[in-house]
Amino acid sequence: MKKLGISVLLILVIFSGSYQGKWTKAEPIPDNEKALLNWHVYLTGEKLGPQDTDLSALIGQKEEELQNKEGTGIWDTIVKGEANSYLWGKYQNWKTNSADITGTIQAIEKMAVLYNTQDSKYYHDAALKQDILYALEWFYSNMFNESVSKTYGNWWDWEIGAPQSYNNTLVLMKNVLTSDTVGKYLRAVDWFVPNPNYRLNGIKETGANLLDKCLVVTIRGLLENNTAKITLGTSSAGSAYNKVTSGDGFYEDGSFIQHNYVPYTGGYGEVLLSRTADLFELLEGTAFLSQLSGVDLIYDYIPVTYMPSLYGGASMDMTKGRGISREFTNDRLTGRNLLYEIYIISRQHSNINFRQTYAGFVKNAILSDTAFANYYEGLSIHKAQILKSLVADRSIEPLPDNRDQNVMMSAMSQMFHQKSDFAVGISMFSKKISAFEYGNGENKKGWYTGAGALYLYNGDQTQFSEDYWPTVDMMRLPGITTDHKEGTLTGWKNYANTKSWTGGVSDGKNGSASMYYSMSGVTGSSLEAKKSWFLLDDKIVALGAGINSKEARNTETIVDNRKLEKDGGNLVQVNGTPLLSGDSKTLSAVKWAHLGSPKHYGEIGYVFPEETTIQAEKEKRQGKWSDLRDGSSSSRVSNYFATFAIPHGTQPSGAAYSYILLPNKSAEETEKYANSPDITIIANTPKQQAVKDHSANLWIGNFHEKGRLGQVEAMTRGAIMVKNKDGGLELTFSDPMREQSQLVFTLHGYTGITVSDSNPAISISEHSSGQSVTFTINTAAKDGRSYYLKVNYMNSLSEL
Repeated sequence: MKKLGISVLLILVIFSGSYQGKWTKAEPIPDNEKALLNWHVYLTGEKLGPQDTDLSALIGQKEEELQNKEGTGIWDTIVKGEANSYLWGKYQNWKTNSADITGTIQAIEKMAVLYNTQDSKYYHDAALKQDILYALEWFYSNMFNESVSKTYGNWWDWEIGAPQSYNNTLVLMKNVLTSDTVGKYLRAVDWFVPNPNYRLNGIKETGANLLDKCLVVTIRGLLENNTAKITLGTSSAGSAYNKVTSGDGFYEDGSFIQHNYVPYTGGYGEVLLSRTADLFELLEGTAFLSQLSGVDLIYDYIPVTYMPSLYGGASMDMTKGRGISREFTNDRLTGRNLLYEIYIISRQHSNINFRQTYAGFVKNAILSDTAFANYYEGLSIHKAQILKSLVADRSIEPLPDNRDQNVMMSAMSQMFHQKSDFAVGISMFSKKISAFEYGNGENKKGWYTGAGALYLYNGDQTQFSEDYWPTVDMMRLPGITTDHKEGTLTGWKNYANTKSWTGGVSDGKNGSASMYYSMSGVTGSSLEAKKSWFLLDDKIVALGAGINSKEARNTETIVDNRKLEKDGGNLVQVNGTPLLSGDSKTLSAVKWAHLGSPKHYGEIGYVFPEETTIQAEKEKRQGKWSDLRDGSSSSRVSNYFATFAIPHGTQPSGAAYSYILLPNKSAEETEKYANSPDITIIANTPKQQAVKDHSANLWIGNFHEKGRLGQVEAMTRGAIMVKNKDGGLELTFSDPMREQSQLVFTLHGYTGITVSDSNPAISISEHSSGQSVTFTINTAAKDGRSYYLKVNYMNSLSEL
């Protein structure tokens, strides 16, 4: 593997004050010491150069957190004395709240980081050292030791959160602790994390949790040069990368699932990627790195799992589960973490093209960012230094993100649509995937986040940050059909769909996501609908049919609910008439609407193929993070929003809708398109939903029942795409239900069919008339994948 970071020799020079005289140039440095030195740099960074004024400011911010003139810093508020029952007042409930145990050791770690940061005014401060040593001993004696007979609260604090921070602190303070003291403290780590493969209650660890604990055990082993522990930590990591067909982990189609039924690429998946990068950085330059069996699979997952959910430096929120309810993170911060991790991991790849591709991608994302006032603010010094070095490296060219990609991840019921100037995510739920996750008091209003919500990303880089989640009406998320009902919150419950159809069909560039669903297992509502989204080159067509409910509740489909500029100054128009701030109007015969952007980076057009009655609103909304997550801030925050909704009334029966989204189109372009669209809606009924994109010569249909639409006949239920190109047909088929062993479709009106790009799963039979051909697709895998076939034809009797 290619080496990462700075050399061990340079590390020794940097830390000569701490390690002086321990090793001579002639002596080989033991691998455990190399690894600990690597981790020391990871935690504190290298010495700053004279031009690193922004990083000096970062250190200043960390120093303010430690000690400030208000007297509210970590060191300011430490409690010492024989009778004290806690170290910090904010963590005084540690005897009942396990999070306060993690919070306590994290505060000690922050003290230790600054004590060891060379450019900090607290570097090797004698008084600070004494208080760190006092706090470590108090923490071990009172909170976290091998005499704890019963844990309480969240298992994560005992087995991951506290041990990780404890290990970090011991790495930083190892050279001022006796070996006996280090050994004593490590007995606590062994007590709570004896084996990374299993939780204390016997549950087998998987995915991100497994790698978290592998890192704990590995560092614990390094601290005492305990080969058995090091090997246990490194060798146990491999199973986290194995592909799975059920439960937690990576799937063939790119899905990443945690907690058995929750899409979590940007949550636990990000943690898994982070721990992988951590292990690479920790073990760089040592023989231990080769013990990470199976880790090479991570290179496959970067393009198929992580990249589809990254756009413009943001990680799509629909892959973060409960994480959207956390006040101090957002899609930009998660995206920045992912970019760093992708860069670190890709540098280990043996192929130079792989390394350069992802280095260029990450560099371009940093240079293109407009959301952060200072891109490096909030990062550790080490991570900021790594990314600044990448940006300054003239040998690495920024690689613009010109993806033209559509990906259906059936296992987690999500579709990703990546174009160069916008991206879309569709989040659905199924019999196997929950509409949302609630647990630990987090995500209390997530009912509709996975019930057909559409997440549109464009040049508005802060759309889903800056207090988006507490201020958006979470019962009116873009894309959903809603009756505003909430259910009963039950921790870790699978809020599953009772209907079978959830999935999509994709040819790799365009696709259709579709869902037949009922909210009965989520909110208890009788609301049901059949929804299809057709994600095309420069537009998204949304169709809904069979919208039924017995509830005496106002039911509506949310075309969009878009956060505006901070002053709400965006020009919002309906049929060319501006919507004023505070307006809430029911408007009839609407053909088009438009959301403007002061700098034209976030414009969106909305077209209604059938003149439609809509509810249009422009309002300032307020909310609190505590509405979403227990323990979060109760201070009110606000944002302006523009909302377009199609009302269906109460107790709808057979209601339907259709609309088209035009990302990045001006008002003039939107109106022009409304008067001359290039889309024909072929069908929008409970039986079939289909469209034709004339500009792309592309026909897409979702057949909920057998039937014929023009030249396309479905002999079974299923989805089909037909693209007429260069005298041939590119056909793509899928079974969104993931239940049938085969699909059968017939194309009528084509003669002289010959296969030009075969697929072993697809057989073809031409009818005796010579004017129809039947395709039989083997879907015995029942995994929702799309099957592609290309054929040529001699004549077509009519257009699709």
